[in-house]
Amino acid sequence: MAKRKTLTDVWELISIKGDDDCWEWQGCKNSTGYGSMTASQKTYSAHRIVFCLTYPNLISLQAPIDKKTKQFILHKCDNRVCCNPAHMVLGNYDDNNKDAAIKGRSRAPKGSEHKLAKLTQDQARQVREIHKTGLTFVQIGKMFNIHANNISRIVKMRGYMEGRV
Repeated sequence: MAKRKTLTDVWELISIKGDDDCWEWQGCKNSTGYGSMTASQKTYSAHRIVFCLTYPNLISLQAPIDKKTKQFILHKCDNRVCCNPAHMVLGNYDDNNKDAAIKGRSRAPKGSEHKLAKLTQDQARQVREIHKTGLTFVQIGKMFNIHANNISRIVKMRGYMEGRV
């Protein structure tokens, strides 16, 4: 009869190396490429188990439903199978998406690369500078003939990210 796995068994499936190296997961992966492990008849992300064991009572084992809460684990190394706690930071869903966009990991075209883009990258920079003067999203939107919601996204760096074409 096979032994049932417990959460602490996660360490047996990680190739632990130096403190600064990625500690790669050697077990099963889910459909998105992250390590996963089933314990007590529930499946969890391997890096999430490691984070919870390393920093007890900080987050729950289950991934958060609320995308605004800083309960998501972001990989500084961008390696989905890395389980080194030193490579993990907490953030929210938007933090993760911003990090992906800045590092060029997001799949969907953004900003001036998008086929429906109304502004160039330079115009997006102008929008950010104009916003610093105190004008509202609506006022700036009228200047560029785009909706205030789009101006908001540009100012909050959710579109037209710096460093992108």
